[in-house]
Amino acid sequence: MVAKSLALFTLLAIPVRPRAAPNSIAVAGTMVHFNFGNQAHAISYGLEFSEWYYASWPVGLDVGAEYGGHRFRIYTEGETGIGVTGAAWGPVVEFSPGKNAALGIQTSLWANFFGGIDFRWRFLDHKTYYCPGVYAKIPLVPGELDSLSADGENHHHHHFHWGD
Repeated sequence: MVAKSLALFTLLAIPVRPRAAPNSIAVAGTMVHFNFGNQAHAISYGLEFSEWYYASWPVGLDVGAEYGGHRFRIYTEGETGIGVTGAAWGPVVEFSPGKNAALGIQTSLWANFFGGIDFRWRFLDHKTYYCPGVYAKIPLVPGELDSLSADGENHHHHHFHWGD
């Protein structure tokens, strides 16, 4: 129980992004997965937020939530990628009616940048789930909210360049 509570706290305590870090980009978007496993299948719908740091080797962190088949999941993953492919790995907590919360691990592989396909393996409660899916994300403009002055005008201009 302590391990599950600690994992849940860690997932929920990820700090809100107060300002853009140098050489980073944040993206947010929707995901749809087709979940197969444990002799059942269900479609799940999710929202995910990712922050990528690209000063050297691209690494990132995502946090997301998805719902489907009467199950609600929250997760976070460390991620890395090169070109149009990438991989992620991290903890997931699943809530189902009439059951205790299940703590597990999931890993994902994807192709494309802001929209594409992914394949997720989820290991929960001694069961394996295979979850192919699609996603669409939009970049969030780095630092724009931080540069607004009291008069509501944007006095700084930000330009996004990969690899700078």
